[in-house]
Amino acid sequence: MKEFGVFLPVANGGWIVSKTTPLLDGGWAQNRDAALAAEQEGFDFVMAMGKWRGFGGATSHWGTSLEAVTMMAGIAAVTKRGKIWATLHAILHNPAVAAKMIATLDHISQGRAGLNIVAGAYRGEFEQMDAWDASLDHDMRYDLTEEWTKIVKRLWREPSVTFQGKYFDFRDCVSEPKPLNPPFLICAGMSKRGFDFSVREADGWVVADAGSKNGSWLGEARLEPRKEVALPQGATLKLGDVELLFYRSAELFDLLGGDHGRR
Repeated sequence: MKEFGVFLPVANGGWIVSKTTPLLDGGWAQNRDAALAAEQEGFDFVMAMGKWRGFGGATSHWGTSLEAVTMMAGIAAVTKRGKIWATLHAILHNPAVAAKMIATLDHISQGRAGLNIVAGAYRGEFEQMDAWDASLDHDMRYDLTEEWTKIVKRLWREPSVTFQGKYFDFRDCVSEPKPLNPPFLICAGMSKRGFDFSVREADGWVVADAGSKNGSWLGEARLEPRKEVALPQGATLKLGDVELLFYRSAELFDLLGGDHGRR
């Protein structure tokens, strides 16, 4: 399965680091108009990344951004058809808070909410607010994210959740109301561990850059029997928006010849 959508310009500069491109301020009006244009043109979803610190430099790229879930609630209120995907970081947002936030977004959107799960990206974003645990390496952050995701999904389904893991300890935790529909979960992790997480816990996998160093294992996988798959790259569209294609993770893993237990 493939879907087409627009990665909204939620931060200044959009998706091109340049001094000469048209101004993208990352503000509400531009994001609202981009979402409405995407819906009018028949795109399947709009998505907002979560960004907490920019990269500086001459353009202060991504130095100004709106918070993803709050902004997408506004987008949900002015759109009618397209799916509404926000981003949360597992190392930053408590699972119970995250479950409630996305359930609320699902009610505002009348069942169109989705969640992009990030295990931890730019260290400087989280270190500035004392939210980066340097004792956790890359794979351990995905271990934490896997527990986080299991808890969130259970809170969306069950009247009470008790969970004792390595990173979280929940006792008789409740979260009401439940989402109207199960929110669609995606992840863009390009490492082998990130892909394994996506297969087990997500509904879709965003192919961000299969040619990068982090995605080199995919290139090798395509050379092996039963592991041929088209891996689309993002394409820059007008207004700095980005086209995203993804496969349902179970289908993609079958194509790659995997043998993971899926839920």
